[in-house]
Amino acid sequence: MKAKRYSTEFKSSIVALYNEGRSVNSLANEYHLAVQTVTGWVKNLKSIPTALILKIVHFFSIRAQQLLNKLVLVGVLLTLLGPISGN
Repeated sequence: MKAKRYSTEFKSSIVALYNEGRSVNSLANEYHLAVQTVTGWVKNLKSIPTALILKIVHFFSIRAQQLLNKLVLVGVLLTLLGPISGN
């Protein structure tokens, strides 16, 4: 069975809730995660300040939006140009 992947933003939000006082068990139950999964995220991300993680996520979100905007522009240009003949 293929392991489920979670975004860094999601993991960070779970760790932030833990840092605010939520228990690992309550987070695992609420978000349908294995207790070991939440414990691993807390262990791995606890040493990284939440503010730094959020800044990194924000940075990549902006970059992704800029790329999406460029792709939309290319799509609009291709639509305006119409079919391009290869001959």
